[in-house]
Amino acid sequence: MKDKNKSKNKKKKTLRKIVRVLARIVVLVIVLAIIFSIVFLSGVFSVKSIEITIDGVNQDGESLQISEVERLSGLIIGQNLFEISRGAIKQSILQNRYVDSVEVTKHFNGTISINVEERKVKYLINYAGSYIYIDNKGNILELSSEKKDIPVILGASTDFTSLAVGSSENRVTRLNDDDLEKLDVVNNILEIAKSNDVDALISRVDITDDKNYIIYLDSEGKTVYLGDCSNLNTRILYMKSIIKQESGIQGEIFLNIDLDSEYPYFRESV
Repeated sequence: MKDKNKSKNKKKKTLRKIVRVLARIVVLVIVLAIIFSIVFLSGVFSVKSIEITIDGVNQDGESLQISEVERLSGLIIGQNLFEISRGAIKQSILQNRYVDSVEVTKHFNGTISINVEERKVKYLINYAGSYIYIDNKGNILELSSEKKDIPVILGASTDFTSLAVGSSENRVTRLNDDDLEKLDVVNNILEIAKSNDVDALISRVDITDDKNYIIYLDSEGKTVYLGDCSNLNTRILYMKSIIKQESGIQGEIFLNIDLDSEYPYFRESV
């Protein structure tokens, strides 16, 4: 009898344990359901505002509009914060060729902050009766019929055929390696020219021959042969001096010489 009673008591204890465990599970499920309702179904953690800045400023950039960034983000006021993927937003915004980088921050007050660094059009390249816009890193931004008042690069070897006939997935998006190396030199030319207040005179740069870069000062009617651009600071100083000395006279400035043994000179057009 005692063994039977012990067995019954053990079964009762086991049953009570099972009931307690089941009760805890039910309570946990209810709690999780409440949390889920608060987080995913209520508006407590929803998007209440979208703050977009371009280059740290809350206004349209040179070629990129805040409205376009917001459209690409896909964000909607009232959308649940926990459903939003920052990575997906970045990838979507980066589809725009004028976007260099994107930072997305979620705030638990319901604000989504997006800061975009914009690529600026620095140079033009003539192509098929239109102009290819590129930035100072050689990224191809746009093909347009509009000519901007910025330097035109001549002699690029990049194959741009896919811009006109290729699918969007296969279109060239950047200059080739050879042109990128030459672009570094062009950037240096413009930077030093700017420090000498003559950058605004440069209308075209010919990069065909990396042993003799040529710049055209169309407003001055002058062509400048820079050589391989070694001792570039000195060459630009000579150029500035000759421009001033030969003001109003069309011709050619020869700086593609050995500056240690020869002297730069100007030849007037006949």
